[in-house]
Amino acid sequence: MIAIGVIFKRFAGSSTSDYFRGGGKMLWWMVGSTAFMTQFSAWTFTGAAGKAFTDGFPIMVVFMANAFGFLLSWLFFS
Repeated sequence: MIAIGVIFKRFAGSSTSDYFRGGGKMLWWMVGSTAFMTQFSAWTFTGAAGKAFTDGFPIMVVFMANAFGFLLSWLFFS
């Protein structure tokens, strides 16, 4: 692991902002698919369906907020 770190250090950016933002050079579809796939969990398939059934339309606010978050991540990372 240390050897891999030493070898690939030359590809690394100089700041943590550069690291977390991918240098601002990430492709839009990569950022979008990554953000979308991080939303999948056991709660998505079981809890969200049950919550939508019991609470009705207000649970849509959560999903609309997710869509807004995807847009922000696209603007910030791409």
